[in-house]
Amino acid sequence: MTTFASALRLCGLSQQDAATFFDVRLDTVKSWSANRNPVPDGVWQMLADLWRRIEDAADTASVDEAIADPRSRMNCSADDMDGLPGGAVEAAGAMALLVALGDSIKD
Repeated sequence: MTTFASALRLCGLSQQDAATFFDVRLDTVKSWSANRNPVPDGVWQMLADLWRRIEDAADTASVDEAIADPRSRMNCSADDMDGLPGGAVEAAGAMALLVALGDSIKD
């Protein structure tokens, strides 16, 4: 798996989600994912910004319910989730759950 494909996965984006998010054709994302064409710097910057937004959403998520039932969807505020594409909401929820579980183990 290429670095770009891994970054998409970490952000919860399918290739179709990424094409929509970057406003490019699906074939373009597939080409970047397969390492056939270089990923433009601006696209990397957009992914980095998305990752920061996912982290911010994860920081504000309510994880009590998710710890009780890990199959539940995270309760993140609408402001934090506003505009997150595709599976990024789920990525934020998963990140928040894992951090909370890790913190609960430390306690």
